[in-house]
Amino acid sequence: MQIQPLIWEYVGTQHCLWRATTNGLLSHVSFFITLNNADTDEYLVRTDINGIANEKCIGLEASKARAQQLLNSYALWLILP
Repeated sequence: MQIQPLIWEYVGTQHCLWRATTNGLLSHVSFFITLNNADTDEYLVRTDINGIANEKCIGLEASKARAQQLLNSYALWLILP
């Protein structure tokens, strides 16, 4: 299985600032980033896949990187026996 990078799309709503998808076998997975606390630049990373917990990150780029890590972990979980 080849991991594809997340493709980010700016949505700009209160419930979803950024939405990410990927191509290939994991195209059914979506990630969402929302601003959790503007004073501390804290974002909430969540996904539509059960079993992946919501994550809080400081900074938008750190949030996007964490979403990619979560996707990679999910992919490894799928292929390991």
